[in-house]
Amino acid sequence: MKAKTLLIASLLLPNLLLSSSVILEESFENLRDKKGWHILKDNVIGDHGAVWTTDTNGVELQREVVSDSADGKVHAELDAKHNVKISTKITPTEATNYKLSFAIKPRDKNNNKDTSAMSVKLFNQIVTIRSNSSGELSIKNKNNNLKVSQTPHDNGWSKIEIDYDSVDRSKKSLIISGIGTDDSYGMLLDSIKLIAKDANDTQESNQTNPLPDGILLKESFENLRDKKGWHILKGSIRGDHGTVWKSDDNGLELQREVVSDSADGKVHAELDAKHNVKISTKITPTEATNYKLSFALKPRDKKGDKSTSAIRINLFKQVVSIRSSSSGELSIKNKNENVKVTQTPQDNGWSKIEINYSDINKSNNALVIRGIGKDDSYGMLLDDIELRSSTQENNATEVIHGHTLPPEPDPTINNATLGGVDSNGNGVRDDVERAIYKKYDNKLDVVVLMDEAKFNQRTMVEPISNAQEIVKDSTKTGNCELYLINLKSSGVTGNKVISNMKYVDNITFNTPERVKKYLDYNQALSGGVYGGPISDWNRQACSEEVVKVLEEMGL
Repeated sequence: MKAKTLLIASLLLPNLLLSSSVILEESFENLRDKKGWHILKDNVIGDHGAVWTTDTNGVELQREVVSDSADGKVHAELDAKHNVKISTKITPTEATNYKLSFAIKPRDKNNNKDTSAMSVKLFNQIVTIRSNSSGELSIKNKNNNLKVSQTPHDNGWSKIEIDYDSVDRSKKSLIISGIGTDDSYGMLLDSIKLIAKDANDTQESNQTNPLPDGILLKESFENLRDKKGWHILKGSIRGDHGTVWKSDDNGLELQREVVSDSADGKVHAELDAKHNVKISTKITPTEATNYKLSFALKPRDKKGDKSTSAIRINLFKQVVSIRSSSSGELSIKNKNENVKVTQTPQDNGWSKIEINYSDINKSNNALVIRGIGKDDSYGMLLDDIELRSSTQENNATEVIHGHTLPPEPDPTINNATLGGVDSNGNGVRDDVERAIYKKYDNKLDVVVLMDEAKFNQRTMVEPISNAQEIVKDSTKTGNCELYLINLKSSGVTGNKVISNMKYVDNITFNTPERVKKYLDYNQALSGGVYGGPISDWNRQACSEEVVKVLEEMGL
């Protein structure tokens, strides 16, 4: 029987073979070929050749019924008249680190989803996931060498990722069990994948936005809500640069295009999700002893009162508290001699907070962020978190993408004139240059925006009579941007260009005098027609700096 099973598996194995690092893959596509559902029992051979063993209850396969699938048209349910248990043997590689991912969706029973729950056992380590009545998932993981994260999707499915480090490879069974209310509506399951990871790979395997040197953490929550509205995530939450956050039982509320504009992008967090929120993550310090943590805050307004918003930051066991007054003014409490805190209010109601840590104890490597305002009220809004290290003093030279940043100018001096301070003479105001390099991780974005910033600066420092000359020169930069948008492999999109330009405009024209000068410049161009033919959308329109980055990208 065993030989027969292996023969059948080899015959049914699809042409799309698994890559060397992929140990198991399953999306159930071959197990139901027409609309409807059925139950399979005993040995079930999946669409990539995995042989699953079921208990006496079997496993229920559904095609185009109950729910759309996460991948393809077929998925499984972990209650087939009774709770389901499926298992398969895996063949580990020489690696000791692995990642298991799968998609799950709580099944709805009369607007109640709390009958759905499951457990996953791999390498003899167990993770359980349960749904509450509204479909929010809570994850239970007592294993020190496991990290679990969830990423919700617009279609109701959530991607679960479990990272296993230094595992016992002799425990070769993967067991997935339904553990919700028996003979009810079970958890839906799809798109299972197990890969081996190189033990020396310190980056998260799904991290699509690698961080520049010197940046330990960056978070703007963009991947955690993909449609307008809000929801609450609980347990382990993987952010948009691979950081794994752990929430308390209250979870973390994510908001997209509701409550407030975000400080960065379209998504931000609120630190009261029906109750005050606590999130934490482990960081990996460098050899440095000096660090800078920055983030954006905005007190949420409750009928003209913002005093319910407050936050506490604990990093390196150094605590800083920030509270809002009823009018939204922030007060900072910091009793640490080696910690300096500054705030910079923005025109959109957000404030940038910077905390500089000097000579810290790196053994205390947890970052804990907690809402401490009035419970079950309107909490502090949070966005754009970044942690940087420095081997020198906090005012030391900063180098990003191989470019040495100018020092932060004194605001009083910088804002005393239209042109402000340009200490390195590159045609971009120092504060604007620093903001661009610090905000954008993508080097191509940076050099394109520096070209934009140079023309913005010319509108400030040159006479209005030069308006026609300035717009003529800037048209070339616009042609370059249109070329990059059409060059799909560049990663540049029209929406991205518009959003980035808006940001640079906002930080450049940041005083009444600068706004007036820019309006005068625009008035001088009124009635004119500007731009060029599509034939001008070419590489020759790009600056030397942009072309150099494209060559570095192999484009």
